[in-house]
Amino acid sequence: MLNLKKSYKIIETRVLIKENDTWSALTYIWNDEQTDAYLSLAGDYKQVGWTDEAGKKHSLKYAIPGILQCKSCHEFNLQIEPIGPSARHMNKTYTFNNETVNQLVYLQSRGKIRKLPAIDSIPSIADWSNHSYSLDERSRAYLDINCAHCHRKEGPAKNSGLYLTAEEQNQSVIGILKSPVAAGRGSGGLKYDIVPRDPDASIVIHRMRSSEPGVMMPELGRRTTHTEGIELVSEWIRTMEKL
Repeated sequence: MLNLKKSYKIIETRVLIKENDTWSALTYIWNDEQTDAYLSLAGDYKQVGWTDEAGKKHSLKYAIPGILQCKSCHEFNLQIEPIGPSARHMNKTYTFNNETVNQLVYLQSRGKIRKLPAIDSIPSIADWSNHSYSLDERSRAYLDINCAHCHRKEGPAKNSGLYLTAEEQNQSVIGILKSPVAAGRGSGGLKYDIVPRDPDASIVIHRMRSSEPGVMMPELGRRTTHTEGIELVSEWIRTMEKL
């Protein structure tokens, strides 16, 4: 088993600070000695390597964003806001210290959450990696947590008209047979965001598969592809009914 205490190295720490009702985004890069981190306004690139759960080794040049890039994702109605943990994705039951308890209740008991409303009043979305949920629920949950912070009416990708929140029901709005607004070369010459029964003809999959700047989605925050997510969304598209 991999000993994380001996094998990991901190590359960066990203911080959101709220002062006078306004959020500011800052990025700190750790030194090689792992003793301190310095504020970076412009960002940087670091060569990193890791071993996955199967024991396979990987290596890539990791991109650390500058502070001006943070708003490209952390935006809600033109203001910077956190896009991290979401109550509806965390509203699930797990086992902590041999006790089965709702995750939000557990965090409240640990002093990490204040003013928690009744659990029954908080929406809950599928765990995309849990096969006990339907393929549709898992795929929509995956797109919600990974894409909808931008692809929603209040987000920085609002002008695309592609909204990927889990509660959206309009098939065209979630991309089914929807032509891109301004994808440019990001479309890969394809006609629609999602083509039922044909993931290879779907722009969404094309951009998830790509690692090329200006094509890949999300635009920032990754230098490799997420195989499990691509397979999940591809299977979802592959099993759709044709319109």
